Amino acid sequence: MAMRAEAAAAAALWDEIIGLAAGLDDADWARPTPCPRWSVQDVLAHMSGLQTQFDGSAPQPSPPDGWTPPAELGPLDVWTEAGVVARRGWSPAQVREELGLAREGNIATLEAADPEAETVGPRGPTTMRALYGVRMFDLWTHVQDIAIATGRPLDTAGSSAAARDGGRYLFGAVPVLAAKRAGLAEGKRLRIVLTGDEGFDGVLTMADGRARWSDDPPHDSPENEPDGEVRAAPGVFTLLLAGRRSPEDWRADGVLDWSGDLGAAFVARARVFAG
Repeated sequence: MAMRAEAAAAAALWDEIIGLAAGLDDADWARPTPCPRWSVQDVLAHMSGLQTQFDGSAPQPSPPDGWTPPAELGPLDVWTEAGVVARRGWSPAQVREELGLAREGNIATLEAADPEAETVGPRGPTTMRALYGVRMFDLWTHVQDIAIATGRPLDTAGSSAAARDGGRYLFGAVPVLAAKRAGLAEGKRLRIVLTGDEGFDGVLTMADGRARWSDDPPHDSPENEPDGEVRAAPGVFTLLLAGRRSPEDWRADGVLDWSGDLGAAFVARARVFAG
C-alpha cells in the first residue's frame, strides 16, 4: 500500500516551510537559531539539502576546498554540517528553489513507496515508514527553530498531521529515555500525560531492567500513585525531548508541568540527542 496519507501530510508541511521562507526578510535569514552554528538560512538549507539527497531530486554541492568540520562533531553531525556548509554561499532564492525540489521529491517518493520497503536514513538502514517519521520530526522541529529565531508563534499543540506523525516517531524513544536519561529505577513508575484532542495518559514502569508502558490505570488508588508525572502539550513534549528551550521556560508558558523527583529528572535530562 502506497503512503498517500503520509504524502499529503508531508505536502502540507512543505507548503508551510516554503511559505515561511517566502515571508522572511534579509535580517530573518541571518538570525541565529537554537541549532549551534546555524542561521535561519542554514536551517532551511539543511531541510532542503537532506531531502533532495534522500530522494535524489537534485545534485548535491560539496563543501569548500579545505573545509574542516568542528572537532566535537560525531560522524552524523559531520555529514549534516557538510551539507549546510556546501550551501552557505547560496542566495535565498537558491535555497527557496531547492525547497521546492525537496517538496516535489518527497511527495513523489512517498506516493509510490511501500511503507515497509527498506531504505537508508540518517542512522543507517530503516524502512520507508520509519524514515517518514524521522523526516516529519526533523522538518517540523526545524520549523519551530525558525519560529523561535524570528519571534513567530510556536505550534505548541503539534496540531498538524506531520507534527503528530513526527511526535509518534519520537514517542517510541520515551521508555529508553526514561530509563537511561532520567534514571527510572526498578519498580518506579512515571506518568506521562499529553493534553489535547489526541491526548495520552499512561504510566511507564521499570521492571527487570526495562521501562514498559503499564496496563494499570495511572492512579487507581493511593497505593498506585506514580513516583513522578510529566504533563505537556504534544508539540511541547516533542520540542522538550529535542532540547528546545528550557523546561522552566515551557512551564512559565503554561504548556509543561511536572511533579516528583522523577518528573523533574525526566524534564531535565530526557533528550533524544544527549551524549
